[in-house]
Amino acid sequence: MIEFKAEEKLGIGEIIRKEREKKGISIDYLSNLTKISKEFIRAIEEEKFDLLPGDVYVKGFIRNISLVLGLNPDELKKIYTAQRAALYEEKILKEAKEKLPAYDAKVEKKVKPKRPWILILFLLVMIIGGSFYLYASRTGMIDLFSRTFVKTPTPSFSGQEVTKSALKGSSKDEMISYESSSSQVVALGTETVAVAALESSVSSVTQLVSSPKVEKLNLKVVATGRCWLRVSIDGKKVFEGVLVKGDEKVWEAEENITVRFGNINEVKVYFNGEEVRFPSSKTGVVDIVFPQ
Repeated sequence: MIEFKAEEKLGIGEIIRKEREKKGISIDYLSNLTKISKEFIRAIEEEKFDLLPGDVYVKGFIRNISLVLGLNPDELKKIYTAQRAALYEEKILKEAKEKLPAYDAKVEKKVKPKRPWILILFLLVMIIGGSFYLYASRTGMIDLFSRTFVKTPTPSFSGQEVTKSALKGSSKDEMISYESSSSQVVALGTETVAVAALESSVSSVTQLVSSPKVEKLNLKVVATGRCWLRVSIDGKKVFEGVLVKGDEKVWEAEENITVRFGNINEVKVYFNGEEVRFPSSKTGVVDIVFPQ
């Protein structure tokens, strides 16, 4: 088998392509020998890793190709792993730079001088408000002891307007005679209205809590790249295949949905209408059961 020195900085795709062309083997013939699709072989040679399934499958492809071309599969897998890790790190750094806001020293200089003015404005408002309150208290506009601005006049009722039916349900101590004062009648009426409002609120809350639950589980998968997956619904396999960028699949189940993703980094997953986010995976192969 052909060995590669550490100082040879060739990519995995260039190594395979050069050795294949050196031996005069076409991609079609190599595909027949290795049972690997021509699209995957081209993606490996062109180093378009986003078109490939998870690392587990790609390393298997590299091993089969290496054996046919007479290359060292272990060395090629090491080169691929290092190259893929470098590309992943570069992608993360690029995304981080795009998301970090640019530091603007001018904006900071403009904001800092405004803070003393905010404090001064607050103190002025407090002084003006306190002065007005004292003035209003001294002139009778505000009752300083009761802390009320306007006293609500108590409506007057004659003793004849209060009937026994209005006092039904009250205790003996709360019963009001025809000769009770108008303030007692108003107090009882206010308490009755408050109790009725509370009962209405409790009824509304009970109706909200008893709303029906969602009967079926819904799972939608949208491919942002190339991804192999296998789907089982309530224990029965219903799908196995490869999704390419733009493909969308929807499944429903009564109890659970089990999915094996060949490359979780190349799909978006929505469960019951809400997007489910997963941490990035180097291998891309993930088994997930919904609901989690």
